[in-house]
Amino acid sequence: MRLYELVNRYHIGTKLSCAEAMFKACSEYFHLELGEDARKMFSVMGLGMQSEMSCCGAFTVAVGVIGFMTAQEGQTDYDNIEGYHMICELIERVDKKFGTRICSELKQQKFKNFKDPCDFVVEEISRKLELVIQRRSKTKSLNGVWKNMPELTAMQNIGGEMARKLTAAGIDTPEKLRELGSKQAFCRLKAIFPNICLVHLYVLEGAVTNQEYNRLPEETKQELKAFINEFTSNP
Repeated sequence: MRLYELVNRYHIGTKLSCAEAMFKACSEYFHLELGEDARKMFSVMGLGMQSEMSCCGAFTVAVGVIGFMTAQEGQTDYDNIEGYHMICELIERVDKKFGTRICSELKQQKFKNFKDPCDFVVEEISRKLELVIQRRSKTKSLNGVWKNMPELTAMQNIGGEMARKLTAAGIDTPEKLRELGSKQAFCRLKAIFPNICLVHLYVLEGAVTNQEYNRLPEETKQELKAFINEFTSNP
């Protein structure tokens, strides 16, 4: 699962504002462990700071997440050069896409296949935030995420949660996952995370072979099912 998918889960068809959805998704996806005090602070930033006349709440939270992930203990805004560059990149990408960051102006735009323009805007901002973080974390160590996690999430089917599980199992690069193969990787994960199941094996196989997990050939699926049956009968 990618960040935008998690954001959509929290945002589309729920009572959460764009800011609240972005906050919950980023805290979970990047393993930031942001507490209730932080949630309350960001919760009022939706709807363009409640007025629709200010900056998009999802964008505001995205900037806050960058700050959390880049600022060192006791460091002021003036000294956080990494955060500055990441925010500038995010601004450039969002402005290029929409031409504005003002809530009311974004809500007036129309997007194909999206009845509510906010749904598309929030999804795109989350996509761009993840891209910015991935690009920077390839060379920089960011608070709350593993430096090599973006390399794993660049693989087919591998989202933040699966990347964290793989890293915990000592599989922290695409090369290690491909070398082990889906079955051995599954065995390692199962030893640490007992609740993983056949779908996770599909996900791993798709990552190794660069296929969507729900489009694996039927022959491959049957082989993986047989492996699971043998694995569970001989723990």
